[in-house]
Amino acid sequence: MMKKRTKILLIILSSLIIIRIFISGISLAKYAGNSIWNYYLGTKGFYFNSDVLTSSNVNNNWDGSSIHFDIKNSNSSLIATDYDINYKVTCNIKDNSNAKCFLNNTNTNTLTGVLSSYKECVDLSGNTNVSSMDYQTCIDNGYEYRSKETIKDMYFDINSDDNSQISSAVVEVILESTYPYKKTIISEFILTRGLDESGKTNLIYDEYEDYSRVIINNTFTEDKCIKLSWDSNKFRINKDGIINYNMDSSGYINEINVNIPTKSLKNFIFYRVDNKINYTLDDFEITQSNEC
Repeated sequence: MMKKRTKILLIILSSLIIIRIFISGISLAKYAGNSIWNYYLGTKGFYFNSDVLTSSNVNNNWDGSSIHFDIKNSNSSLIATDYDINYKVTCNIKDNSNAKCFLNNTNTNTLTGVLSSYKECVDLSGNTNVSSMDYQTCIDNGYEYRSKETIKDMYFDINSDDNSQISSAVVEVILESTYPYKKTIISEFILTRGLDESGKTNLIYDEYEDYSRVIINNTFTEDKCIKLSWDSNKFRINKDGIINYNMDSSGYINEINVNIPTKSLKNFIFYRVDNKINYTLDDFEITQSNEC
């Protein structure tokens, strides 16, 4: 009787081990498959990435404002795809049936778009701004004419069906390239409200491998005109969409004036002159301005 019982236990244990190995094998196969596919895409010069959508993003001090994330066509600031990429973005609320997710100030949770390819002149030493040079002038002066990194800013807002305040939410963001190759990136945002009701304008600084993001957040109940300043020897701003700025004696932008609407935020992309140096909020300054 004891031998029979022991035999049954061994069979059960063996079955569990086989199941575990099978499940692990599927996971490893999936990981290996993704790695091989990503390597294949790289051989085709296809880069479709996001620094924000790489893992779960936890914000325990969410003030109810927009949540931003990036889409880029590059592997680094100097390695970018030289053709257009079509993409689709979807956001879903996972834990709250009363809440809805909307993308980029629209009434939908799904948007499509294109990461357009551009080329410009680049000084690989980073000492000279030669982006305005045409192809022949660029080559004649010993610089490189190559595909430019394109970064698109996306954001989502969360609203309730009955206009009540959302105190927390888990949001799934799905980013898919649809042409010419398919790649999917999925990330979760875990948000918990922690609003400072007194009102303030503050900076948020996020540093990624190839660029930095500065967010100006206005929690006041009125619009604010804000001046943002920095050292152009440390940072170069992506000036797409920026119209009110000042330049230093070297011809680089070192200051912008921007209007931040009430209970909202705006974000800006910066490129570090030296990517080996890590910076902080202390490298930027905000003051109220009357020049917006």
